[in-house]
Amino acid sequence: ELVITKMDVLSGMKQAKVCTVYEGVEHWKTLTRGTLEKAIPVLSDQFFQQYFSGGEHRNDLDDSTWHFVQMVRSGAGCPVTGIGIGPERNQLIWLNK
Repeated sequence: ELVITKMDVLSGMKQAKVCTVYEGVEHWKTLTRGTLEKAIPVLSDQFFQQYFSGGEHRNDLDDSTWHFVQMVRSGAGCPVTGIGIGPERNQLIWLNK
């Protein structure tokens, strides 16, 4: 399971570059310090629209944020069960409720 924190830091960013794969690396699990130093990141543009002012449910996330969460889930190969949307401990959206 994975909890994504600091989503509020991306709040309002129009665009962010996200490394999705590395050239010459078959799978992220094979990365070592040596291969990572030589690896060339492949970046994709991610677009964010949302400003986080609160929320408790998946429906409180806009499409751009949800797309990012699904991209992380797919890349990590495990479920995302929570998303931090602010600095306080109670500013979490739990996705498995």
